[in-house]
Amino acid sequence: MLIVLGTRGEIKVNHMDDDAIHTEPVDELATAAAPVDAPVPFNKSTADVILRSSDGVDFRVKKAIIAEASTFFESLFTLPRLQAASDEYRDGLPVIPMTEDKNTLEKLLRIFYPVRDPDIDLHEIAPLLDAARKYDIDVVMDVIMRKLEASYAKTAPLKAYAVAVHFHLTSEAVEAARYYLDEEMEHVPLPEFDNISASAYIRLLNYHAKCGEAASGLAKKFRWIDSSDDWVWFECTSCPGASMRWYLKSNELRTPRTWWLQHMERSADLLKETQQHGNLCSGMV
Repeated sequence: MLIVLGTRGEIKVNHMDDDAIHTEPVDELATAAAPVDAPVPFNKSTADVILRSSDGVDFRVKKAIIAEASTFFESLFTLPRLQAASDEYRDGLPVIPMTEDKNTLEKLLRIFYPVRDPDIDLHEIAPLLDAARKYDIDVVMDVIMRKLEASYAKTAPLKAYAVAVHFHLTSEAVEAARYYLDEEMEHVPLPEFDNISASAYIRLLNYHAKCGEAASGLAKKFRWIDSSDDWVWFECTSCPGASMRWYLKSNELRTPRTWWLQHMERSADLLKETQQHGNLCSGMV
């Protein structure tokens, strides 16, 4: 028996045909190992239902806590749906098989159970988001989205961008794209990019290029410079001046020194490749 969601959100239960006759020999060594109990606090005798992970770990939990966090389980726990969903009992408790493995299921439960929040690595975010959406657990979605934007967008922006795009998390994708401006352009295949379209990756590259142009432009046009200040690159009399004049902030035409203009030209090339967190192009994402 396995719990699945229908196309309209309804709960479906797949049962094996108990009357089927199997003529193939049974290899007892190949049969699944007996389930084991999950660690504290998911092994308490006060539980009233068991969630069994795909790799055979039993999580003894309280229906009231699960139902409060998940509208999916709130519906499932109402009779006769729970009876239909479980064809196995252990220690008198109904056993509900889950498609998530032990690690994903444990961290999913710890996020909304009254225990310390779990540590979550970036590679664990996608399966947790999948489970949170499948079981309608809003609190898990909120926690993961905040972590994706506040932490992983900074430390691993390219991977965070791919995860956010895959799950249609717009603000998280934008934040990751901005932090990616702090990094050198990578063209290394990432597993996370298997789940997004080529156009999503191209948008990221175009955004990076446009921000580079915007940053580079500051070193080519000087209307952001206040002409009322006595800048040495305008006022120095012992340095040769450039052959052209530039408009400053107040529309005043000034002639910069040649050394400064050469420095700004080199800076323009560097800024085109490296920007800082999208400060110059926040509207381009």
